[in-house]
Amino acid sequence: MNLQTYIQDFKKVIKLNKSKKKGKKMELFKMAKEAFSMRSKIKDIDKKLRKKTITLNHKGVQIQVNGKSEFLSFNILDNNLLTEPNKHELEKQILEAFCEAHNQAQNIMTEEAKKLTGNIKLSNV
Repeated sequence: MNLQTYIQDFKKVIKLNKSKKKGKKMELFKMAKEAFSMRSKIKDIDKKLRKKTITLNHKGVQIQVNGKSEFLSFNILDNNLLTEPNKHELEKQILEAFCEAHNQAQNIMTEEAKKLTGNIKLSNV
C-alpha cells in the first residue's frame, strides 16, 4: 500500500466518522425536542387535573378534591353526626370519605397518564 492510497483511505474513515457523529447529534437533538414536548404535555395534564373536581357525598359527609388529590373542601351535611354519641361514627365516615375521594382522584390521574403515554403501563402511576 503506497502512501497516497493510505491517505485516501484515512480521509474516507474520517469522513465516515464525521457523518456518524452528525447523525448522533441529530438524534440527541430529536430526543431533546421530544423531551421538551413531553414536558409541555405534562404541564397541560397538570392544569387539567387541577381543574377537574370530584364532589363525594358519603354518609352525611361531603368532600371535594381535584384530580391531583388536593382536598378543596369538607362539609358535614348531617347535623345529627355532630352530637357527642356519634363522634366515633363521624370520624369513621370522614376517613372513609377522604379515602374514597382520594381513590377517585387517583383514577383520574391514571387515566390522564394513560393518554400521555399511549396506554403504556407504568408502575406507581
